[in-house]
Amino acid sequence: MYRIGIDLGGTFIKGGIVRNKTDIIYKTKIETPQSHTPGDTCEAINELVTMLRNNLATGPDECELIGIGSPGSVDAGDGIVMYSNNFGWERPVKLAEAISIPQNLPVKISNDANCAALGECLANNLDKGTYIVITLGTGVGSGIITDGRIYEGAHPGAIEMGHMMIRYGKRKCTCGMRGCFESYCSATGLIKTAVKNLKKGSGLYNAYKEKGQLDGKMITDLVRAGDNNAKKVFDRYLTDLGTGLTCICNVFRPDAVLLGGGVCESFDLMDDFLNDFVRNNIFGRENGFVPVIKKATTGNDAGIIGAANLAGDL
Repeated sequence: MYRIGIDLGGTFIKGGIVRNKTDIIYKTKIETPQSHTPGDTCEAINELVTMLRNNLATGPDECELIGIGSPGSVDAGDGIVMYSNNFGWERPVKLAEAISIPQNLPVKISNDANCAALGECLANNLDKGTYIVITLGTGVGSGIITDGRIYEGAHPGAIEMGHMMIRYGKRKCTCGMRGCFESYCSATGLIKTAVKNLKKGSGLYNAYKEKGQLDGKMITDLVRAGDNNAKKVFDRYLTDLGTGLTCICNVFRPDAVLLGGGVCESFDLMDDFLNDFVRNNIFGRENGFVPVIKKATTGNDAGIIGAANLAGDL
């Protein structure tokens, strides 16, 4: 028997057929409806699931379960997305039911970052201990995996580490609050910091003027090239990131924190700084356990793998 894992994103809905926990035997994606309405989004998910089931050589009935990772505050037990600021869902959406009924299959859902965290740990055989996975992309996603299972928290909306306040009252976040970890430490936050701190004549300034915009890779490429403006921006970014990671480690003391997302393609520029920062600022310092900060390795498949494993053993 096989399971289907769905990774619901703002631009694409990715899906795969999974066997033996981490073996993706087929995957594809479709564009997310730009209306982002619950009805259009659920219709698109059903279209993708049907497409995946029809690609099972043994027939669509060999699929035993569908797992979905969704952005937002998720009630995993009842299969409901309570709120998703990224999709503009202000009222609860019965996502599991909307897929389960037409597909005639059980559906499990969780937050998309939880699924990515689970997939990362399963793919790397991290099934004992506690690991925190942080994704640094358009936003900041987070998940906690303990002994191979997602820790969901006591109520929907837990484990949103991207919305810890690290600079109270400062930069506005997409959640409507100010000073969130996400607003400074996402790829979007890095770019905003860079644009705000452009120095005329620098490589960073010239790149922005030439392209009309910046992205994370442009900034890190300029850091490697020795541009002082880019280096100061990236150092400020790393200080904010280190501050957030230290807070997380103080609360949870995991075995490790795994960082993923586009910014982490340049993890070699981050590794020593972040590990030194956490080691020097964590409560008790080296008198207690100091979690290591590592790069996540599974990439875009992590969300599919994690979603397919939401019901446990596969």
